[in-house]
Amino acid sequence: MDPIAPTEIRYIKLGRGGAWVEYGLGHGEVHFGYREVPHDICQARDWDAVFQALIRLGRNPAKAKDGLREIRDFYTLGSDCLWVTFADGHLWWMFAEPEVVWRGPDLADHGARIRKSLGGWRNTDITGKPLMMDELSTRLTQVAAYRQTICRIKEESYLLRHINGIEEPVVARAREAREAMIAMATEMIAGLHWADFETLVDLIFARSGWQRVSRVGGTQKDIDLVLE
Repeated sequence: MDPIAPTEIRYIKLGRGGAWVEYGLGHGEVHFGYREVPHDICQARDWDAVFQALIRLGRNPAKAKDGLREIRDFYTLGSDCLWVTFADGHLWWMFAEPEVVWRGPDLADHGARIRKSLGGWRNTDITGKPLMMDELSTRLTQVAAYRQTICRIKEESYLLRHINGIEEPVVARAREAREAMIAMATEMIAGLHWADFETLVDLIFARSGWQRVSRVGGTQKDIDLVLE
């Protein structure tokens, strides 16, 4: 699979408490609520009417503005927008068709409106490695605590590196430093006298809880070191 390069990225919560997760992931859909806001005015991009509808529903101007932003994102972001969510201990991602389909009032298992995915939801990177939440930085996973529905992701570069199977730069530097240290230690150990090497082995095992029961050094016919 080729690396992904979305023009926009959004986190979306699939229902309150993840109520729409099973249906949405299983059917390859991204679900969205706001059942009280008419689909036709959203589809017509009449954002003033959407804002007023939210005000009539009892939202204050600030909350209505937040709701308008979420609805506008759901209706206007194209098929090049990456949608992500968290469920079952995994990061899930997908691209969606631009058309918004009205499903009627929210039900227990699905939202009022949906967008079909392009290829389904995925919980692995492009190489097939599972995207486990406990292996991701909380800088990214903390977005799962977002109390509303749709929001931007601050750690976009970090997210895309993991989806595209790219090693984190700091991890790559640490791995390279470790490999260099091992190579240098190997060269240094190879230069030890045999007696010094036996002492080194004795010290390593002693630090691991083993106890030497033979002498170190000298010439023994069948063994170099006895440990218990």
